[in-house]
Amino acid sequence: MADRLATRVRADHVEVDPGGRGGTRNHLHTWGWCLGAAQRNAWIVVLEDDALPVNNFREELEAALAVAPTPVVGLYLGTGSPAHLQSRFASAIVRATDDVSWFLADRLHHAVGVAIRGHLVADMLGCIDARRPIDEAISAWCVRRDHKVGYTWPSLVDHLDGEPVIAGRRRAPRRRRAWRVGVRRTWTGTAVAL
Repeated sequence: MADRLATRVRADHVEVDPGGRGGTRNHLHTWGWCLGAAQRNAWIVVLEDDALPVNNFREELEAALAVAPTPVVGLYLGTGSPAHLQSRFASAIVRATDDVSWFLADRLHHAVGVAIRGHLVADMLGCIDARRPIDEAISAWCVRRDHKVGYTWPSLVDHLDGEPVIAGRRRAPRRRRAWRVGVRRTWTGTAVAL
């Protein structure tokens, strides 16, 4: 699955959990590997192997990140979790006009696809609590550093609807799917708060 995704998005690196690391530690290992590239690149992007990217993902991603209003970008806004925020997501979607390319939040709610400004990756790694699920750990760093999170609208990746790998997160009857997946003719910095 990871190799197929890597080919599809023309990934610069593939990191596979050899077994036993778990979701958060594997994310941290991957972000750590990216540190060298973080000094040379405006953005570092990590996709989980169950991400389902749009066609022409790299081109869409580059266009979106060129106008991103936040230093942390979620490439997926899901319908299943967090359950207590779904009505807020729905309200923001209703308020969004055709030119809205972003939803803004204080937290990262999903880690299936994440982009962080390159110059912030080392600080993020230094602040992460590896005992927490990676989305919660990155959220805590965002709150601590007052970094807002922008979610691409529509989402640039969907989430394969399988069993979660994060220990303790039981599979709820909700589907793991994006509210909307797709591309834009033009990405702008126009945003609506979640």
